[in-house]
Parts: sequence; structure tokens; C-alpha cells
Amino acid sequence: MGYSEDRERAYRHLFADVYDDALRFALRRAEPTEAEEAVATAMLVAWRHFERAPKEPDARRAWVFGIVRKTLLNERRGSTRRRALAVRVAEHAHRVHRAEDNELQVVEIRADLASAWKLLTATQQEVLALAIFEELDAESAAIALGIRTGTYRVRLSRARTVLRTLLTDTSVQSGPEPPIRQPTQTSPKAETQEAR
Repeated sequence: MGYSEDRERAYRHLFADVYDDALRFALRRAEPTEAEEAVATAMLVAWRHFERAPKEPDARRAWVFGIVRKTLLNERRGSTRRRALAVRVAEHAHRVHRAEDNELQVVEIRADLASAWKLLTATQQEVLALAIFEELDAESAAIALGIRTGTYRVRLSRARTVLRTLLTDTSVQSGPEPPIRQPTQTSPKAETQEAR
């Protein structure tokens, strides 16, 4: 089947724009060989289904990320071992405190973040990674995950809350005292009785 020169030109442009970002995206989730193979497969899929590619550049980038993600998931389905999202948090944590002069504090922040990250679910890691490392907006991240934008926003909000809580608990747990518990909600009736 022959393809038009316009299609080939547009695809080459997409490939040049997206390939490096797609490879970084994959390398945060897989070993180098697996990541390279996944991106190569994803770019082939993108070529075959190029007519489905969104027109807007950021949306196209997210679309390719979604194909890479599905490719990695498909490659792992045959394996019985559970593999969490392998985002290398420690390598990127310096962005949080780039201007920090105290090296010891930076090391502690990285250690806390890396520890907290491991306690997140794969879904929580994924939505946070798309926002933080891939720097996708909610609409683009939703395209990458194949879900609605509203659903992504809810998941991201919950994941941020959980991460914030874990980071707080990590600093609390460094001392001898137990972690602070979240206050339980009281009914309006109970609040009225307490006020009396």
C-alpha cells in the first residue's frame, strides 16, 4: 500500500519531535533494551495508525506516550511477576529543590521522596509521573492513559494527597513518635453536643 508524501513528511516530523521524549518516558518504566524495543514498536504502530494521530503537537506527543505505555504493558502481560512503575525518582528529585544549597538536606529530601514513592500504587505513580516527569497537562495525560480528563484530574488529586501524607509521615516516623492519624469526621449531631 502506497502512502502520500504529505503523510510521510508529517510522520517524519512527528518522529523527530517525539522520539527522544518517548524514549525517556519508556526508560523511566523499563530497562534500556526493553524501553528501546517498546519505543520502536510504538513508532511503528504510530505509522500504521497515523490517521488517528491528533493534530495538536502536545496531544500527538501524549498519543505516542499512550502507545508506548500500552506496548510496555503488553510485553509484561506474559510475565507472572508484578512490576511496579520504575520511575527513577531520586534522579529527578533535584528539580524540587534545585536552588537548595544544603547538600545534606537535598539528600534527605531525595531519600524521603524515593521511600514515599515506593509506597504509592502503580496507578498513583503513573498519574504523578505524567504530570511531573513528562510535564503533561491533564488533557494530554488523559489521552496517554486512555481515560477521561476529569477522571485523570481526580486520580492526580488523590495521588498528590497520598504522596503529601506519605512525605509527612516519613518525616514524623524519623523520630520515636508514631505517625499522626488523620482526624475522623464527626457527625453534625456530635459536633452540636461537643459545643454545649
